[in-house]
Amino acid sequence: MRNTLHQKLRVSSRLTVACGLIGWLILAGCSGGGLQPVPVRGTVQYKGHALTNGLVAFVPVDPAQGTAARGVIGGDGRFKLTTFKKGDGAFPGEYNVTVFSHEVAEDPYFFGVMPSVIPERYNQATTSGLVQTVPGKATVVELQLEE
Repeated sequence: MRNTLHQKLRVSSRLTVACGLIGWLILAGCSGGGLQPVPVRGTVQYKGHALTNGLVAFVPVDPAQGTAARGVIGGDGRFKLTTFKKGDGAFPGEYNVTVFSHEVAEDPYFFGVMPSVIPERYNQATTSGLVQTVPGKATVVELQLEE
């Protein structure tokens, strides 16, 4: 009887270890073993001058192949893309790019939408005409907006 109980414990222990190992491998694969965003930074210019505020969004050309990334345009026209955590970048792939930039209200209590500083076609991925490819390494993007 002791031998049978000992054998059952060994089988149970092996099963527990095997299940734990499989679970750990699944979690490891989901949490970072796969494709990661690569750093992407850049500048935005309109009519040869840096935009001083706004947002940039990279929208995957094929939504099934990626995740959108976005960045805030600083006072010097620069941005860094974020997918999950601040500044982590974007996944490699092809993106339609959108840019939003509006006048800043002088009245701090104004809660409406100010007029766009750039042509409104840049506000949608399907009409902006801006396409960028993010390679599998860190990259710098220069976006030149026209009238």
